[in-house]
Amino acid sequence: MQVYDISNQVYYGMTHKTNQPKTFQEEFAAALPASIKQVQQAETGGEALGFTMIPEEGKQVVYGMSAMLSEKSTTDNPIVQIRSNLNGENKVYSVEINKINPQHTSQMEMFALCSYADYMGDGTGSTFGSYHTLRMMQDTAQTSGVTPTVSDGVSAVDNFMNAKKDWVQICKQACDLLKDVSEISVTNLFMQGKRLTHILESHGV
Repeated sequence: MQVYDISNQVYYGMTHKTNQPKTFQEEFAAALPASIKQVQQAETGGEALGFTMIPEEGKQVVYGMSAMLSEKSTTDNPIVQIRSNLNGENKVYSVEINKINPQHTSQMEMFALCSYADYMGDGTGSTFGSYHTLRMMQDTAQTSGVTPTVSDGVSAVDNFMNAKKDWVQICKQACDLLKDVSEISVTNLFMQGKRLTHILESHGV
């Protein structure tokens, strides 16, 4: 990296770039999963795929997040653009669906994946969308004590963006809890959960 001091035209040759402190933007970008890239601004086009809300526990704060089909998306490389107001800031993320691993991925990536599955007609068939089915699977597993809830001190935003989970296992555990319940609504949820499990297991295969 070469830097010029414009004021006195002194030339500095900087050969130790690794010693320079990273900016906040660089640190944040490095922390994002391989499938996610933060972009400067939202695309003007693209088809709306889904919407979700993230409530911050213990606070009267709810963040909104929407999924749009990116203008750069192709059949071979589907891309979903996520728009949010996380932490009160308007941010835009580009998510490459093919790079998502449902057995070790964040909730944000799963929101993109489920929204795209619904768009392609490969979702769970739920009235509220496949991501809603995923959240029901997660809630079932958590309230039954099968999977841990969010750790104390972890914000809803951090949990949504950074907490890696095995969503295939979560869906399987929830389905095991629901399979013997005879109520119609629970049976429907069980069938949707089985469908979602198949979708996630088949992703990338």
